[in-house]
Amino acid sequence: MCAERAMAISAFSGEALTQMNMTRPQDLVQHIANATATDNGGQPRINIRGVALNEFSGGNENPIGYYVDEVYQGTLSGSIGDTFDIQRVEVLKGPQGTLFGRNTTGGLVHWITQRPTDIFAGYASAQYGNFDQVILEGAVGGPIANGFRVRIAGKYNRDDGWQKNTFNSARFGKKNNLSGRINADWDIAPGIVGEFNLHGSHIRGQADAISLMGVLDPVTHAPCAASVALAGNCVSALGQPSNFLNPKRVESEQDRLRMNVDTLGGYARFGAALRCRTSAGNSSCDLTPYCQNGRQRKRPRGGQMLLQIRSPQTGPSPQTARNRATFGDVILLYQ
Repeated sequence: MCAERAMAISAFSGEALTQMNMTRPQDLVQHIANATATDNGGQPRINIRGVALNEFSGGNENPIGYYVDEVYQGTLSGSIGDTFDIQRVEVLKGPQGTLFGRNTTGGLVHWITQRPTDIFAGYASAQYGNFDQVILEGAVGGPIANGFRVRIAGKYNRDDGWQKNTFNSARFGKKNNLSGRINADWDIAPGIVGEFNLHGSHIRGQADAISLMGVLDPVTHAPCAASVALAGNCVSALGQPSNFLNPKRVESEQDRLRMNVDTLGGYARFGAALRCRTSAGNSSCDLTPYCQNGRQRKRPRGGQMLLQIRSPQTGPSPQTARNRATFGDVILLYQ
């Protein structure tokens, strides 16, 4: 499809992702021109060619489409979590309405996970890093019956948080993520294959705190010169020191920015390829319908960190996103 239509695309294999130590969706854009990503309320906000969504609610749709195995993730909460056992990832820049429909104004990110193989294969890895980070990842799969193959993958990622609150010594940016996936392929009949997926995640952590650049003189509270502000020597209207040069240290009365997300989803996809003959000559007829039923439950506790303004904590604010879709395509390719 890409060869038939001109487009700007960047792609990385799963091996390349591992070598570059990409563990989150937002890590990907560090290696792509004209793309950035920031954390907003604990979820990645991807920006391609200046197009993005400035929103912290997990129930809204991003103008940057987000796909996993050709299945559209309709809300921002669908991009929260870790990446693991990936075959490849593709980033398409610019509007993609012709191939992918609406909500792809700026482009899209498409992750393709590893499918089961005809032989038993797998891997396991363990990492330990700064802030007591521990990452355990592994996958195993192969044939379990004639014409039926399964691959099971999982990942555990936790740390103590990379940001310290100098106001009360709390930590921001913590991770405590557990994710799993089961992919299965079934050779239903000659030329007919069924693909099945079940995935879930259990995320308990802290969102990243904002970085601040003050623009007022710390003594007179008069506006700072640009050079002084860029040097980090100014404060905010509430007297907070600048921390954008060292975002590891922040100052806030907010002691928690919890981001709790539970996801459970899956899909069933059936494909068939057959040769047919028409009056115009040989043609290839591809029938690839599939359906998916996904559910994501997001329970953020607390709120956005707004300077030193204290806000009441009334408990979790649950948001539930359900995605259901059924698609069917019949493509005739004439030779």
